[in-house]
Amino acid sequence: MTPMTTTLIVLALIVGIFLVYSVLSPTLMHFSRFLGRPRVFCPVHQEYGHLTLNSLVAAFTAGYGTPDVHVKECTLLSAKETCGESCLKSIEL
Repeated sequence: MTPMTTTLIVLALIVGIFLVYSVLSPTLMHFSRFLGRPRVFCPVHQEYGHLTLNSLVAAFTAGYGTPDVHVKECTLLSAKETCGESCLKSIEL
């Protein structure tokens, strides 16, 4: 191996370690917070339903500030309906 190759390998390892600690670590820390199916009251349908949140996006953004939480699935919606996400205000994040 040439000295230049060794330098590039060491630099790649340093960048890799930095990415693991700066991106993956905060994301994994918050990921379990957004798993599960919270029961929330839907102001549109006026009843309770269970949500599935977009956990990965929420966990990634939570590591760097306010989580960007979106509904992936809701037990109150049919396949053709879209969620206005007004129930998310009642979820404690």
